Amino acid sequence: MKRIIVVIGLILSLSVAAQRSKKVSIEFTVVDDLNLRPLIGVLVVEDSLRLQLKTNHNGRLSFRLPINSSYQFGFYKDAYEYVSKEVILGELPVVIDTIVLKGNPIELDLNLQFESSLESYFDGVDDSRSDYLNLGRDVFDRKSAFDWGSSFFNRRGLRSDYRTVLINGIRMNRLQNGRALWGQWGGLNDFFRNQQLNQPLESSAFDFSKGLGITSIDLNPFLMRKAKRLSSSISDKSYQGRLMFSIVDHISESLRYALGGSVRLGKRGYKQGTPYEAYSFAVHLAKKWNEQQHTSLHFFASNQKGGKSSALSEEEVELLGRDYNPNWGFMKGIIRSSKLSLLEYKTLLLSHKRQTLKSQFQMSLMAQQGSTSRTRLHYDQSESPNPIYYKKLPSYYINSFLGANFYAAQTAELALKSNPQLDWKKFYTANMLNPNFAHYALVADVENHKRWALFLGYQQELLKGVSLNLSFNSTNELYQQYARAEDLLGGVFIRDLNPFDHSLNDIEGSVFKGEGDHIQYAYNTKARRHKAQTSIHYKSNRWLLSLGYQLDDIYYARDRVFINQRFKETPKVHQKHFRGDHFYLSGRYAFDARNFIEFNKSSFKTPLNLNQYFVNPRENNRAVEDQFSFETADLLDLSYVIRWRKLEGRLSVFNYRINHGSSSNSYYANTSYGSVFVRSITSDQLSTHKGFEGSFKLELSPVLSLEAAVAIGNYSYANDPVLELELNDDIGIEGVSVTDLRIDLGKTKLNGYRLESGPQEAYSLSVSYRDPKYWFTSISFNRIGNNYIVPSALRLTDSFLLEKEAYTAAELAPYELDIIQAQERLKPHYITNLLFGKSYLKNGIYSSLFLSIDNLLNSEFRSGGYESSRFGNYQDYLDDQRSRTPLFPTKYWWSSSRRFFLNLTISLP
Repeated sequence: MKRIIVVIGLILSLSVAAQRSKKVSIEFTVVDDLNLRPLIGVLVVEDSLRLQLKTNHNGRLSFRLPINSSYQFGFYKDAYEYVSKEVILGELPVVIDTIVLKGNPIELDLNLQFESSLESYFDGVDDSRSDYLNLGRDVFDRKSAFDWGSSFFNRRGLRSDYRTVLINGIRMNRLQNGRALWGQWGGLNDFFRNQQLNQPLESSAFDFSKGLGITSIDLNPFLMRKAKRLSSSISDKSYQGRLMFSIVDHISESLRYALGGSVRLGKRGYKQGTPYEAYSFAVHLAKKWNEQQHTSLHFFASNQKGGKSSALSEEEVELLGRDYNPNWGFMKGIIRSSKLSLLEYKTLLLSHKRQTLKSQFQMSLMAQQGSTSRTRLHYDQSESPNPIYYKKLPSYYINSFLGANFYAAQTAELALKSNPQLDWKKFYTANMLNPNFAHYALVADVENHKRWALFLGYQQELLKGVSLNLSFNSTNELYQQYARAEDLLGGVFIRDLNPFDHSLNDIEGSVFKGEGDHIQYAYNTKARRHKAQTSIHYKSNRWLLSLGYQLDDIYYARDRVFINQRFKETPKVHQKHFRGDHFYLSGRYAFDARNFIEFNKSSFKTPLNLNQYFVNPRENNRAVEDQFSFETADLLDLSYVIRWRKLEGRLSVFNYRINHGSSSNSYYANTSYGSVFVRSITSDQLSTHKGFEGSFKLELSPVLSLEAAVAIGNYSYANDPVLELELNDDIGIEGVSVTDLRIDLGKTKLNGYRLESGPQEAYSLSVSYRDPKYWFTSISFNRIGNNYIVPSALRLTDSFLLEKEAYTAAELAPYELDIIQAQERLKPHYITNLLFGKSYLKNGIYSSLFLSIDNLLNSEFRSGGYESSRFGNYQDYLDDQRSRTPLFPTKYWWSSSRRFFLNLTISLP
């Protein structure tokens, strides 16, 4: 009998265990409450199972769970209210038809207005700061963009070309400089807001990060919120006013369209002499063939024009103020700027996507045409017309080799304050008095660009939790670059000669050129890139592992249109073929649904971009040496992430090592070998980027929250790069090796110097209040520090320490070496920023008012700068530095005072 009872008990135990181990399917579909649009990337957590997953492109999430248990699921998404749902599983498969997330009107609008505010701050065709426009809703991203952006903060000490931008899978980073030209779609924020943003070393489905993450933009109108939207803004940043409209609607359930545009205008930006005018337009059309596939066609165009300002020395700021801009003057009572940037771009994009539960295929084709130009004043056999040319400043007379002349210095100061701007009338008068050729002219540096691109991507689930991604990306780019005689200012001809040695810029053309002709330089470049990538991913409740490899095939060619007399013997065409690759490994382990660690490792070898590879493209086809033509990098980061109910945050440490960087620039230098105009070429640069990042958001109450972020880094040169000078002419110094107008100065001792990549320390703390009646306010307090000036590479070479004429090494006192070798660190500064907004939602009509005020307390600081390389000999340099007002001082970028952005939006259903 006992045996029977034991057997029955064993059978019952096994039955219970089997029941507990039995699993059934569960599926969620998460949609927006207003238009029932599927929501992508909704975070679904279940604490007891340590489960953390996200919905797919259809807003769906499916998995299997043990039966006879109850589970509490939480649904999180930015700009939506939190939803909790209890599920009890029985024997039968369970399908949860719909989870509806209700949008928070404040949050829905805040991020869009935040991006608009940044656009008004950084908008410009050079896109030097436009990387901030693609930063998203992560706390650290918001802080680095909005609160630290005015200090030119570069995350992890990297340039914007280390962030990849994809539109419908096509990489938008240009092969010319590695950056995405965000001005192509400037003013079209409503259509480009559907972004998937990755952390700095996190990969996307079809691309790997170079160190600053990936922004994937999807232009599918079915993912846009259906509405008729009108937005009007005023600002004193880049433009003074903006009017933007957008319409997203459907012709039928399977055919949807979106169209809109914007106008942004301003007689001036923050500084005088910086006019702004921009027009943008976009149209999108999508056809849904069935639930699995759709095709979309997109066209967007932008036309922008804006004035530029300049860096200023301390002397210039003391005389004329930090808001001074020397690049404009009155012409017939109207302000006219000499430095204007213009951008015109048109893009046509066709995409097709097919998605099933276990696979995805995507194809995109793009054709693009555009141009950029930048104007500047040209002067021939005349002194520089710049009002702050060094010979027009008081310091020129104080530092005279004949002795200080304080009377002349005072006279120069009075003359500058009386006439601080360009004298356009003088230019016209000088040209009309000289019938032979124009002494003054306005010249434009023009770049015409054509691009064709193809993207193919395929994703397949191989096994449960295991998927394979394959992609192919092809880009062909053509560039025409030349200088154009934009305006001869009353003159008839301009001489096309080198201003220093009067050699011919175009030996096959006329020396006299007319208005509209190409002058100074003209060349064409081609670039082609084929990129194939494969990656495999494993996902479970606790683990997420990714392993991938990318192979690049890249081709560059430069064709000389103008043959420069000084380099007439160099080849007419230079072409080069490269092979690069990229290896990626990442992992994530979840301790539970709210705590996990992430690990990312990336290594790549890629050729320098066109601007780095051709070191002096305006005059010749020379390139960096073959051994320095590839940039290699080893990138590593480790993060700990928390997603608690009241607290979410991320702590990261990183270590980047980037080798074989290259840079070049031109200037006039008084060296130990003589005075000459040079092209400085620095190659084989090694830099290290180490640091810590942290951010968190704490919900103190349903209406009150704290946000904080910190970035502490050490971004430094880790070797002594090679420095060469390409000369304007052969100065023929005995004992100095000059080969084909190039001097090899050997190593420049930059090892240990900090990179000039913006602040290396930043702290931010903000308090936000969001009222249930849909208004909010936020104030942030920020400290920025450890910002370094660009060091002069020429000053750190052995040639700098040679005695003049004797060319023997100098014997210097320790304090003199300290002056020469010191790298200037800017003082830390504090910035306070304010946000305020009010939202309304009534009868389906949504409206909002948004105000941002930057630098609320009007702090004055320097956000960056660069040293002059005019003195290339220690004797001249020390003599200049001993003066209170050096002749060739460091130039700084100065902060602006208080600035604002105010926006009103009305949206109809």
